[in-house]
Amino acid sequence: MPDWARALDAEAAAGRRAVLVTIAHAAGSTPRDAGTAMVITTATIHGTIGGGRLEFEAIRIARDSLESTLPPAPWLVRFPLAARLGQCCGGVATLAFVAVDARAHPWLDAATACARTATPFALVTRVGGPDGGSAHLVVTADHATGSLGDPA
Repeated sequence: MPDWARALDAEAAAGRRAVLVTIAHAAGSTPRDAGTAMVITTATIHGTIGGGRLEFEAIRIARDSLESTLPPAPWLVRFPLAARLGQCCGGVATLAFVAVDARAHPWLDAATACARTATPFALVTRVGGPDGGSAHLVVTADHATGSLGDPA
C-alpha cells in the first residue's frame, strides 16, 4: 500500500484532518519526481517530498490550512526552487494540496482498497471547479469510483 494511502486511512479512522501533498509536476532538477506524496497533520508528517525548503514550505502551508474550520478546495502551488526557495537543484515543482477529513471516505476507501490488493490506481482530483468544491476520482484499468462533476 502506498505510504500516503496508509497514513490517510489511519488519520481518517482516528477522526483527524490531514493534508495530502503531492508533487503534481516536476520540471528540471527537483528533489523528487511527480507523484511523490506526503501526508501532513497538525502533529505528524508521513513520508517526504524530498526535504529542504520545498518540504518545509509544504508543511507550513498544509498546517496553516488545517487551522481553518472549513476544509479548502484542492489547490496548487508552483515553486521555482532556486528563485523562490534558494534550493540548489533549481528546477520547478508544482505541489497539489488536498485537505482530507471524514468526508473523504468514499474516494479514500476506494484508494485504500486498491492499495491493499496491489491494484494500480490513479487518484484524479479536480482543482478549481465552478463551485470551488472538491471532487475525486479513483481510476483503475477496469473501474472508476467517484466523480469530477456534479454527483447528481
